[in-house]
Amino acid sequence: MSASTHDLFLRVYHGRESGLMIIGSAEALGQLGAQLQTAGTAAANTRLPDWPPVIASPTVFGPYVNEPDFKLSFHVLRTSEVPRSLPLCRRGLPIWLSLAFGVLTLIGAAAVAMWALR
Repeated sequence: MSASTHDLFLRVYHGRESGLMIIGSAEALGQLGAQLQTAGTAAANTRLPDWPPVIASPTVFGPYVNEPDFKLSFHVLRTSEVPRSLPLCRRGLPIWLSLAFGVLTLIGAAAVAMWALR
């Protein structure tokens, strides 16, 4: 896929369901499909043996405004499990920060209620 233009556009959507939408021209999706069909011939990376070999890494635009260098890549899994070096991670505030905001919100609500009752 060409490095000078965006071949695919990524959009995250939320509603009844949440997901990632990959949008591209018929030619760009055809090229991606041809690259994905070569999964059996992908060579393992000797520098990163735990990392699954990359099959395709098209140039993309999106899906996050605050992350302009967002990358999309497709990898082939050689074992029965995803390596521990690729954990699932949460996208959002850390739990301790959410709890701190909750406590401060309760304190603020109590202060407003006491002020209103005076």
